[in-house]
Amino acid sequence: MSVFRVFVDFSTNLNRTNNKVTLGEEDSHHIKNVLRSKPGELLEVVDTTCGEVYLSTVSSSSIPLELDLGEKLARTAKSSRIRSITVASIKGQKNDLIVEKATELDAKEIILWNADRSVGVIKAEQIDKKHKRYLAIAESAAKQCKRNYIPEITIVSKTEDLLKHLSTISNTEDLFLLGSTDRDAPPARNLEAPLNDVHLIIGPEGDFSAEELNKLTQFGFIPVSFAPNILRSETAVMAALTTVHAVWDYKKD
Repeated sequence: MSVFRVFVDFSTNLNRTNNKVTLGEEDSHHIKNVLRSKPGELLEVVDTTCGEVYLSTVSSSSIPLELDLGEKLARTAKSSRIRSITVASIKGQKNDLIVEKATELDAKEIILWNADRSVGVIKAEQIDKKHKRYLAIAESAAKQCKRNYIPEITIVSKTEDLLKHLSTISNTEDLFLLGSTDRDAPPARNLEAPLNDVHLIIGPEGDFSAEELNKLTQFGFIPVSFAPNILRSETAVMAALTTVHAVWDYKKD
């Protein structure tokens, strides 16, 4: 039987005197009223400060729920190579799908970017609200797929801001791959294995502008193909992520 997972900041929600964890109201409501969990039932609790997972038991029946912290579970000896995936923002609820699937496929950071040809531009006054929404989607997906951490969500409006951000989270051993629609672009699988992390970028369905392509390739992005066909943006995201995992596997910690 699958055990439900929650993410808790132990720096503020763990009583180290009695080893009790206090859950937030949203998680408490879901566990009590949706899952119908009762005192004594097991949950997995992830400490968001370090990614450690503990098998714990529900110890109260009133909201906010309390848990008795139990044994620490063994962590996987591998971690994702995908340090970031940048996706040109698209319209409707497709950004929601991108955040969900990129979380399930182990991207450490998901960057939504207003490209020159983005149809679903995220306006400045929408950023805080959208960020909160995407973070909630990422947390829900992380619980479902048993990740030990919630990916970072970043929203940038300009290519210059994107490159500035990428320069702060990367190093010279990282590999930068750009999803290209050019028929002559080499398959990503033909490249040598990265020494460290991988950063991916997927453009809008109208493709990158010439100016964007120039700036991105100067920064270090290599145009590659993730499939023989022209893919929709949300499909390209999944193809890029699965290609990296399939070809180069996870890193050993």
